[in-house]
Amino acid sequence: FDGRCEMSAHTKGEWLLGGDNNDFIYALGPNGGNSFWAAVSSAGLDRISDEEKAANARLMVSAPKLLAALIALDECYCSAGPNLTKAERHQHRLTLIAARAAVAEATAI
Repeated sequence: FDGRCEMSAHTKGEWLLGGDNNDFIYALGPNGGNSFWAAVSSAGLDRISDEEKAANARLMVSAPKLLAALIALDECYCSAGPNLTKAERHQHRLTLIAARAAVAEATAI
């Protein structure tokens, strides 16, 4: 494994939040119907709050963007060197900004 990979076989497209407490995850297929859905729930003695369920759902919904950001950062790291052009440095900066935005969305900072 050299650290490079293609996007995984996960459901493509935007993943969305739904439900009264934003604890329901779904994605729409090319024809506008649900291609998958999942509900974040709590069970057992150590039940989590609705707020924590929503935060977990937010993190899961952000997974495709986080994966894409990590792959892009890996590509930047692999191409970095002392002789980068101004345009390459600018592109690396934009990639870092996008990665930070994906993390902020996932963690609701």
